[in-house]
Amino acid sequence: MAAKESTCSETGLTEGKQCSVCGEITVEQKETKKKAHDYSVKGDVVEADCTNGGYTWYSCSGCDDKVKKDTTSAKGHDYSIEDEVVEATCSKEGYTMFACSGCGELVRRNVVPALNHAETKEEKVEATCMADGITSVVCIACGTVVETKDPVAKLQHKYDKVIEAVEGDCLTDGYTLYGCSVGECGTTEVRDVVKATGHSYVGTSCEKCGASADVATLVVGNNTAVVSSDSTVFVKFVSDGQKKYSFVFAGLDSAKVKAYRLVGNELTELASSSLSDIDIASGAEIVFCLKSVNGASSNVTVTVTEQAKGELPEDEF
Repeated sequence: MAAKESTCSETGLTEGKQCSVCGEITVEQKETKKKAHDYSVKGDVVEADCTNGGYTWYSCSGCDDKVKKDTTSAKGHDYSIEDEVVEATCSKEGYTMFACSGCGELVRRNVVPALNHAETKEEKVEATCMADGITSVVCIACGTVVETKDPVAKLQHKYDKVIEAVEGDCLTDGYTLYGCSVGECGTTEVRDVVKATGHSYVGTSCEKCGASADVATLVVGNNTAVVSSDSTVFVKFVSDGQKKYSFVFAGLDSAKVKAYRLVGNELTELASSSLSDIDIASGAEIVFCLKSVNGASSNVTVTVTEQAKGELPEDEF
């Protein structure tokens, strides 16, 4: 029985003997130990870096087994490259960022505390008639208002500067416009108001301003006259032939509206709300006046009715 040499991965056997006739083993084989690995074949070399050690791979000459040898320690970071400088502000700290020359990792160093509005100045706003006055403590570096103090209540307007004097007329109020003389607020106030007195008619013309009244023309049938507050309304009827007519005024109220008849330039208040048997020559006219009382307003219906035909002297109306 032949001997078997051991290797670094397998055990070996010693030489044994066996009878060739009967097969009896006269000398038994014995197991021999594995040989030691021979790590003599140098392989890859891994260099050390900032965080990991270095080493060399060695392979066994008798098998594929490998082992690390020639180990070295990690180099550690070298934060020697200045990357960014951040200046401190009033609310945030400053610092410098440094980069490792080996791997680029960043670290923050040279920390400077926040300035906390170290330098300030006072800005005073005087009170005006539009706004309160105040003193503000302002940070010079960032402009933040750190504190306000010494409040002063806003001033009262003083309207003593005449800007415009407006003369009134029959329909428009007169007034004086005053401006505020405190600062330059630009506000105004209307004073010295003279209320419009309305037209003062002589006939159908105003004796104060000369304006002519609008005179509405009535027709046979129902006519509506709108008498607004403090107004005077004139209406007329023109005959198309020598006829008699009646006029009925519905809606008259001595507390609101009064009715007058105009003859020449004279107004005569109607004694009742109706007139009957009024002779009007062809082409002649009759004029009425409706006046608001105490600022009241009302709608007055004037009903014109043709009563009969007749001959009239040429000098009628």
